[in-house]
Amino acid sequence: MPFDVIERVLGFNRGGFGIVDGGVICFIHLRGSNSPDVAIISLDESGITARAVWAGETQFVGDEFTVPVIVDGEVVAVLNVKSGGQEAYDDSDRLLMEILAFHVASALVSLEQRRELGERESQLRVESEMLMMMNEKFHVVGRLAKHGVRNNLSIMMNKLYIAREAAESGEVVGLLDDVESICGRIVDIFDSAADYERLGSEELKPVNVGEAYRTALSMFDLEGIRVVNCCGALMIRADSLLSRVFYNLIDNSLEHGGWVGEIVLDKWEDGGLLRIIYSDDGAGIPLEVRGSLFETNGNLRVHGLNLIPRIVETYGGGITEEGAGGGARFVISLPGIDERICPTPTRS
Repeated sequence: MPFDVIERVLGFNRGGFGIVDGGVICFIHLRGSNSPDVAIISLDESGITARAVWAGETQFVGDEFTVPVIVDGEVVAVLNVKSGGQEAYDDSDRLLMEILAFHVASALVSLEQRRELGERESQLRVESEMLMMMNEKFHVVGRLAKHGVRNNLSIMMNKLYIAREAAESGEVVGLLDDVESICGRIVDIFDSAADYERLGSEELKPVNVGEAYRTALSMFDLEGIRVVNCCGALMIRADSLLSRVFYNLIDNSLEHGGWVGEIVLDKWEDGGLLRIIYSDDGAGIPLEVRGSLFETNGNLRVHGLNLIPRIVETYGGGITEEGAGGGARFVISLPGIDERICPTPTRS
């Protein structure tokens, strides 16, 4: 409180610090041998203390003056002193009081900011705890749902196999094949959802691109298709989802590429920029599809490619489709190759 300073410099018989609250001034700090006449002053009164609030300016009358404390253009408090002797104060005393009032205003602003910050921090803690609880619930429910559905799908697939073996009608076998295909797509949706949940959850580390590609290749029947892997020694900072990137690209080639006789994974480096290029010799991507090729269609699957850019973004890169007829060509661009992490690959 600045009254210690005021008392040492100015001297006074009585003094007070009052807060403006509605239509009154409430003195919350009083100093002096003679107490003020009242601890609460109505703003309807005509004294200098009330006038300082109305006018927003210092009111100075011989042995007494009141200085308003102004925050954001509004009088929020007052400083009042009285000496008991006529003409006890002059303009220099008034200037000192106004400087002190300015510092009080700054202190009030700082206190209010700290109070608001504390409230925000408290609210953020509550909201964070609620989000953590909601996320935990979603994960638990999601795991239970996926586990239950997968188990039932496995049972259904087994029974479909038995039914197909026992069926005599070609039409019935065709219908069973359709049902099995639908079950397979449901499994794909769950796999994509599981991968989406894993996005950004793993720490990036050196990953062998060629090995990730081979892992993806092992999940397909590629009899009759020539496979080329030119990234056998290439290392990049990535995670286990890199193999999912290649899996989805291969799956896209086989499902939508028509007759595919060759799939190739190559690389190209230019001025510190690494491009990993996946291509096939199939039908290519139709022009009408290219604009929405990487978009989500509610079921996490549009040509199975929507997840790829999100994975690549976590590696600091991006992906584009650059095929110009005669097959699909996907280019993954990654910046800033570290030679210790990414040695120059050899063709294998």
